[in-house]
Amino acid sequence: MNLLDLTKEAQALEELMLAAVDPDTGEVVDQEGILDRWLQETEGNLAAKLESIARLHRELEARAAVRKAEEEKLAKRRKAIENQAKRLKDWTKFCLESNGTTKIEAGPYTFAIQANGGKQSMRPLWTEPGQLPTKFLDVVPTPNNERIRAALEAGDPEITGLAELLPRGTSLRIK
Repeated sequence: MNLLDLTKEAQALEELMLAAVDPDTGEVVDQEGILDRWLQETEGNLAAKLESIARLHRELEARAAVRKAEEEKLAKRRKAIENQAKRLKDWTKFCLESNGTTKIEAGPYTFAIQANGGKQSMRPLWTEPGQLPTKFLDVVPTPNNERIRAALEAGDPEITGLAELLPRGTSLRIK
């Protein structure tokens, strides 16, 4: 089997996959039938087909990595613009407060300095929670999953019926 044949088979698999993918969620709709149809449409040994799958898998991972890098680049640019807008707004507020102005109209825009709503901010002055009276402390019991897992593995009857160990899943590794 030559490279052209492998490429054609990979393209056939990709076309079948794209036809079975929900465009909104990216989930494969007919996962079971894709491989069967591909094996029927193309002839050859299984190892060559699996090689095509591995090549397509690597290509899709590479495409995703490129898109992720682009997302990160765009996110950095977006964050820089957001920071510029925040600095401009903070500078404008500083200038208005320095002049003692709380409201001014400038063309179609109105600038107004007002008190924030919501609960009033609080700054703790204690260094340890033990310094506070107990009526201001909450004690919330939280399960210790590591101890529960160890008890389940040991067959502890005290935890039986309250939790269970699930079977391990499987994954496919392509090296």
